[in-house]
Amino acid sequence: MRAKTYLIGFLSIFLLQCDNSRVDCATVSCIAQSLAIELVDADGTNLIENGTYPIGNIKILKNENQVNQYSSDRAIFILLSGQRGNNTYQIDLGNSEVDILVLNLGLTGSDEDCCGPSFSINNAMYNGKFIEVEIDEQLGQKITVLK
Repeated sequence: MRAKTYLIGFLSIFLLQCDNSRVDCATVSCIAQSLAIELVDADGTNLIENGTYPIGNIKILKNENQVNQYSSDRAIFILLSGQRGNNTYQIDLGNSEVDILVLNLGLTGSDEDCCGPSFSINNAMYNGKFIEVEIDEQLGQKITVLK
C-alpha cells in the first residue's frame, strides 16, 4: 500500500512538471521560404531554359558569401533569410555579368519558432528598378527579370 502511495505521488509530481505549452522542435518539419527568379528576353523566352544563362554558371552572393540556392529548368531560387529591411544579393550570371537584387523583408515570425523567423517580401528591386513579386502556381513567390 505504501509503495502504491509513493507511486501515485511520484506520478502526480511528474505529470505536473510536464510543460505542454512547448513544442518539440525535433518533431517539426520546416518548409524553406524561397523566391524564384526567372530571366526572360523581350519576347518572353526563358533565358535559363534556352541555355543563354547556364544554371551551373549562376552564383548568388550575400555579404560576399554564397547563399543557399537551388534551381529548376526555368528559374533559380534564393532561400529567404536575413533581417528585417533591405537585404542585398549579388547575382553572378557568369561572363562578368553581375546583377543586384535588393529584397525588403518584413518579419512575420520569431527566432523562437522551431523553424526560425519567417519573412514576407515587402518589395524587390533588381538592378535599381522596382520589380513585382508574383505568385506562380508551380514556383511560388517569383520575380521575372527582363534581360
